[in-house]
Formats: sequence, C-alpha cells, structure tokens
Amino acid sequence: EIMNEEEIRKEWDKFYNDYKSYFPEDSNKIWKDNLKKSIDYIKLNNKTPSSVDKDPGVKTIGKWFSRQNSNYKNKTDILKEPEIRKEWEKFMEIYGHLVDNKLRWKHKLNNVKDYIKKEKKLPLPSSKNKDIKTMGCWIANQKNNYRDKCETLKEPDISKEWEDFIEENKLLFMD
Repeated sequence: EIMNEEEIRKEWDKFYNDYKSYFPEDSNKIWKDNLKKSIDYIKLNNKTPSSVDKDPGVKTIGKWFSRQNSNYKNKTDILKEPEIRKEWEKFMEIYGHLVDNKLRWKHKLNNVKDYIKKEKKLPLPSSKNKDIKTMGCWIANQKNNYRDKCETLKEPDISKEWEDFIEENKLLFMD
C-alpha cells in the first residue's frame, strides 16, 4: 500500500495537519466531547440537559443526550461500539439516577429511607426545609401514584418496592 512508504506518509501527515479543519472529526471524539459537555452541565445544574432549553447550546446537547439511552438500549449508532457502551455504562453508574425514571425513583426512595433512619419520622411536605419538603411531597405523590397505578408505580417491580417500604415503615404511615 502506498501509505506504507515513508516519504508518502510524511507528506500525507503534513497535508493532514495543515488542513485538518477541513476533515470531519472522529465520531468517537465528538461523542466523548458531548458526554463531557453533558457531565459538566449535570454537575453545574444537578439535572440533565434539556432538548427544549432556551439556550441553543444546552438544547443541542439535550437533543444529543436524549438519544443516547435509546441508542444504548437498541445497540444503534455509536453505542453499538463496545468502548463507547462501556463509557455510557460508567456514566450511568454515576448519573443514572438523573437519567432513568426507575433509577431516579429508587434514588429518591433511598433519600427518604436515609432521612427516616436518621430522624425516625417521615419527611413532611409542610417543612420549611426545602429538601425535607421535597421528600414529603414526593411521598404524597407516590401514595397517589400507587393508588392510581400510574407513573413509575405502574411498574410491578417499583410497586413491590413501594409496598415493601410501606410495610417496613407502617407505624410511620398510620394516620
């Protein structure tokens, strides 16, 4: 092959370096850059980038981000590549509770469990503390969602986890 010739290879490298702005970027690099932008956004805002954000930059990364779960599940596009799949799995281990509805639900339940363990009571939706109030409102919503079999609680495994939680804390849930 011609590229094995040292002189040709040097000439090509020089040409490529001089004109690399005209070559499309490596798709793995683009994907990794988008993942880094997503992580930076999450760290700053404690939420995932939205595909309907008013900021065009956030909107673009939000659209990219929303496609990744689907691509992962279906093993399509770049997420069919083992190296990229591993990076997405690593990302999900750390930030999955912000991305996946079930993981987000379990994360919130664990926060409530930690609160109950520490305080020996349920968090109240009327609390002046924002975090406690959020947990209290979340519990109220879960009671309704369980009764109506909707949202995340329509999932049998989540419903069972909620039932177990209520059973473990039945004294706290008595009126």
